[in-house]
Amino acid sequence: MKSQNRTKRLFSVIIPCILFFAVSCQLDVPVKEMVSARQSIDKAYTVRAGTYSPDKLKEAESLLLQSHEFMKKEDDGEAKNAALKSIKASTEAFNKSLPPYSAEILKKAEDKYISADKVYSEKFSPSEFTQAGDKLKQARDARENKEYLKSIEIAEESYTFASRAERQSLQNGSILETELQTLDKDISSLRNEKAAPASEKMLNSAEDDISAGKSSFASGDYRQAYVKIESAKKNIGDARISIKKNKITEDITSLRNRVKTAQKDSSASKIKDDLDKAILALNSAESSAEQNNFDDAEMSVDEARKLLEQSDARVRSNAILEKIAAAEKKIKAAVKEDKENKYENSITSSNKLLIESRELLNAGEYEKSSTGAKEADTIISAVLNSLDEDRKSVIVSNETKKDTGKTEEAEQKKTDDKTYTVKWRKKNTDCLWRIALKVYNDAKMWPAIYIANKDQIKDPDLIFPGQKFTIPPKPAKRPDYKKDVKNKAVREEMK
Repeated sequence: MKSQNRTKRLFSVIIPCILFFAVSCQLDVPVKEMVSARQSIDKAYTVRAGTYSPDKLKEAESLLLQSHEFMKKEDDGEAKNAALKSIKASTEAFNKSLPPYSAEILKKAEDKYISADKVYSEKFSPSEFTQAGDKLKQARDARENKEYLKSIEIAEESYTFASRAERQSLQNGSILETELQTLDKDISSLRNEKAAPASEKMLNSAEDDISAGKSSFASGDYRQAYVKIESAKKNIGDARISIKKNKITEDITSLRNRVKTAQKDSSASKIKDDLDKAILALNSAESSAEQNNFDDAEMSVDEARKLLEQSDARVRSNAILEKIAAAEKKIKAAVKEDKENKYENSITSSNKLLIESRELLNAGEYEKSSTGAKEADTIISAVLNSLDEDRKSVIVSNETKKDTGKTEEAEQKKTDDKTYTVKWRKKNTDCLWRIALKVYNDAKMWPAIYIANKDQIKDPDLIFPGQKFTIPPKPAKRPDYKKDVKNKAVREEMK
């Protein structure tokens, strides 16, 4: 390469010298031939003749130098002859170098096109990439037709377009990197949901795609990275569909079971319309889910759920109303039987609870309403039981007076009217509130008995037949037994 550069510098001096001699000395030097030789050698260099035809190129340069030497000796004929031979040698060098050089340029364009394709210029720089491909095809065709110069020119244009496409695509690399990060987050989010085995398999495949996509991106293979990204997207999309379908299917199954349970209830006839509509909504949801129309499926599931909640509320409301009606019937019976108004407070308390229960029911407070109705029924049932026992006691008292005998209860009251022995009965066994109703005519005063006998009552709900309780005087208001229970628990813990 250094010798070639020196030769070129030498020739750049020779030509001006030739012209100088031609003008100043009026010599008949072969200027045209020597200039043509110089141009022919330069042309050979453009097709890398120094690589593909070094001998002929060297010969041409040597002959041009000889022509110069002959010119200095004023041997015009030999100078011209040497120049002509130089032209011939450089032309042969050019012609010999042209085919391989055109192949070199074509290969360079092909490599750049492949490089642009690797960074997926087809997507990120479609116009330049398309033109690069078109030009590359034209260059190949020209070379096939042995139009080497044309092939070189077009191949260089292809190389330029491919280079632009590659640069533009590389600038879009951040898009792929962002997509890979987003897909990672999508997978993490879906894994937090309840996934069926099928969707789990899809997510695993998506993770493999993302891993491969990251490797391809790191190596600069944007096309393959994009392919893996698209594959991951499909797997994630399929997994999302599978998860959503699975969730909707579970909701449908759960609601169908609720419908079946409701249909078996004794009050099912009262909510038949709601249950039928719920079944139709679930059928519609099932059909929509099969077609992956999840928005419609979810709307139908919500409709079925609301219908079932509506029917449940209606059933609960009817059940509470039946409890209230039953308790009201008992109150009427108690009022009619309690001619001496002995249990007036308990009856009033029970009636008040029923009024509150109705208000709570209208406000949708089903639990509180049911609890109030149940408590009212318990109180009024105890009143009726006490009235029944009072009636029986009168009968027994009259009979025992005739027989000069006394019943156990009469004996207990006479000998010690401040104690009470717990009794067991097949129905209405004694409990604190029944005892309070009997001794105070007020079931709510049972805490007074509990507090007075806490040494033998561990749990207010648990007393035993045969226990003898001290009955204190009826307090002015209901004692706060909860504080006493808490203090007792603390004492037990300290032991």
